[in-house]
Amino acid sequence: MGGLGPHHGLVTFAVTDPRHIYRALLELAADRPYVPLGVLALSLAAALCFAASSVLQQREARDAPPETAMRPGLVAHLIKQPLWLLGNVSGLAGFVLQLLALRTGSLALVQPLLVIGLVFALAGGAALDKRWLTRRQWLWTGLTVGGLALFLVASR
Repeated sequence: MGGLGPHHGLVTFAVTDPRHIYRALLELAADRPYVPLGVLALSLAAALCFAASSVLQQREARDAPPETAMRPGLVAHLIKQPLWLLGNVSGLAGFVLQLLALRTGSLALVQPLLVIGLVFALAGGAALDKRWLTRRQWLWTGLTVGGLALFLVASR
């Protein structure tokens, strides 16, 4: 007969009867904390807002006249750019969504989920530039998502 031992969340069972797999999985799921979908949605929305903020602000700063680089005139130029302002609003929205997620979700869940914003920013920047991601970018995207998944599974 299979079962779960007291090994701090590790599945340690030997299957002698396939019917016991279902029971063992139910036991494992019962030991896992509940993740509210609202917290997950708010965290991912915050990550998306932060990504949009980064992409829009970077794009406008990149397109600024070269003579404004590293000068106060850069800020004066950027303040007049609608996309740069939209990026700031998006960043503010991200902070509000993050705060709402943290009101009901744990810091250990919300903060790591914001890492996915890196993937959103990479994809958003490529889309705005009308270019495809390179193989290297896909590799790092996959490693980022995989690392986040491992972290979230291990932290539960």
